[in-house]
Amino acid sequence: MNYPFANGRIAAIDNHILDRTKLAKLAKTPKKDFQATLVELGYTDSSSGTLEDVINREINNTKALLDEISPQKEFTDLFFLENDAINIKALYKMKIYGLDNDTFKSSGIFSRKFLEDVILHGYMEGLSKELKKFFESINAKIIDTTNPRLISAIIDNCLFGYLLGMLRKKPNPILKTYFQAKIDMTNVLTLIRGKKLNWNQDQISEMFINGGNINISQLTKASLKTDFSNSFGEVYNGKVNSGLKKYKETSRIDQLEMYFDELLLELMKVYEYDAFSIGPIIYYFLKKQAEAKNIRLIYANDGLELNNLLQY
Repeated sequence: MNYPFANGRIAAIDNHILDRTKLAKLAKTPKKDFQATLVELGYTDSSSGTLEDVINREINNTKALLDEISPQKEFTDLFFLENDAINIKALYKMKIYGLDNDTFKSSGIFSRKFLEDVILHGYMEGLSKELKKFFESINAKIIDTTNPRLISAIIDNCLFGYLLGMLRKKPNPILKTYFQAKIDMTNVLTLIRGKKLNWNQDQISEMFINGGNINISQLTKASLKTDFSNSFGEVYNGKVNSGLKKYKETSRIDQLEMYFDELLLELMKVYEYDAFSIGPIIYYFLKKQAEAKNIRLIYANDGLELNNLLQY
């Protein structure tokens, strides 16, 4: 299978994503009819279970389709590996604190059994050299670490280090653009949350992820300022600063998160019609994730205005 064929499949199903007209209808739907309306609108073919069950089935079905049609699964696996971070963090914390963990997000590439074997039991036979190094790096860095915040930061750094390392070995400019933007936006949100929690400079800096376009020294300098809305120059054509200026006016971190979600979509939209690349696959999956967020927002907020939904 090649990219033009795979992206032709994507183009054929793209119009099934809920547009503004369908989302407007959903926003007027009573809670008791919400899941049935999702079936009527073509989002899903089954309303069984909770709303979260419906959404997770759709996301997992989308991932399965993209896995099936991807001409270079090693690249789509890198994209989906990011979704394993929640499970990896949960299992390491389960190992360290001896807690039970009944939740497992299934939209990544690793099964629960695989991660339990590697993380809880240290079974690494059969792993690639790079993947073995990834888990060994986490193990080495979390020794004597009991702070859950630092454990999460260590795993994030190791994960993105692994992803970017694989892309140095097998370059893919589109995936590199995506992951570096994800790192940058995560770091800026970390900076804001740290400031709101009155963390000191060291506490904030140890949470930053390496490898983005905004270097750690820029972020550290910004953490010392009361107003850091002009700290990041023309990164992403000045759009990070623009988002921070809006945040300065509202102090709504949820709105800034949505702003960054839309910025990621905008960055990937450039590749939407690049028929010979992974771009359309990534952009489609990001739209499906944005669609799911919109559905959750509508369900949780009666009378929500459409301009408060993610644009895609």
